[in-house]
Amino acid sequence: MLMIAATCWSCSQSDPITEEQLKQGRLQGQFTVGEDQKVYFSQGNLQYCPNTKVFRFAPDQMTVIGEDNWLISRNYVGYIDLFGNGTGNYPASYGPLELFYQNFVDWGTKPISNGGNRGGIWRSLAELEWEYLAYERPNAEKLFFIGQVDKKLMMILCPDGWTAGSHQMQPMKDSLDWSQVPAYTKAECDQLASEGVVFFPAGGYRPINPLLVITDTAKVLVDDVGMRCAYWLAPNDPETQNGASWEVIAHQYNLFHGPDTMILIERNQQSLAVGMAVRLVQDVR
Repeated sequence: MLMIAATCWSCSQSDPITEEQLKQGRLQGQFTVGEDQKVYFSQGNLQYCPNTKVFRFAPDQMTVIGEDNWLISRNYVGYIDLFGNGTGNYPASYGPLELFYQNFVDWGTKPISNGGNRGGIWRSLAELEWEYLAYERPNAEKLFFIGQVDKKLMMILCPDGWTAGSHQMQPMKDSLDWSQVPAYTKAECDQLASEGVVFFPAGGYRPINPLLVITDTAKVLVDDVGMRCAYWLAPNDPETQNGASWEVIAHQYNLFHGPDTMILIERNQQSLAVGMAVRLVQDVR
């Protein structure tokens, strides 16, 4: 059943969601996340403007806001794309107290301005859905990769039924060194995207220690932009309230370091207060 949690100004809760609204902001590939469930991914990471209270998707898959996330505040006029755990109601929340983040509210319950502008179209993947997508769906080991563009890390998910063809892809492992991470040009990424491939860029993260005084400016830290693909997942059981996380990390602060830079997968390691990226999905109806 389609649950509508919020609406745009031009429509009432009783209005049906149109096919045009469903198509806005979604990519073409279908991905199996459970035995009887498929999803589409959004065109890019979720972004939010605290001043106007508007959510939107990034214009493309590779766009991240990066270090400008340090400007987060309730009145900030720009956009952020790193969020605390389940902050659908209060996206501009930051601070070290996990108590503020223990009631997971999915960001997809809110209207996304370039994603149909209607609450309930989008949602976060649950942890078990991600595990199924990455490791358990048919041919999963040939559909989950990592790569780099301009020395920046990214995760790569291929849609159901995708075949590599002439593409040189490095299967995901629990660890590997930087020299094993294939490099792609923008043209190659565009070709893969045209085949329904989804990219998760390394937008970094905002640590739980929120303030660092630099000269006379209070600054929210943002680390590992280009080096850490850190994304929130929804809880498997809503009663547990807390979301989970998925990360692929380059464990050196210098990606030019060479073969000693290790790429590692980590699960559920972060505090709920850490700011991480969000990539929403839409159920195939």
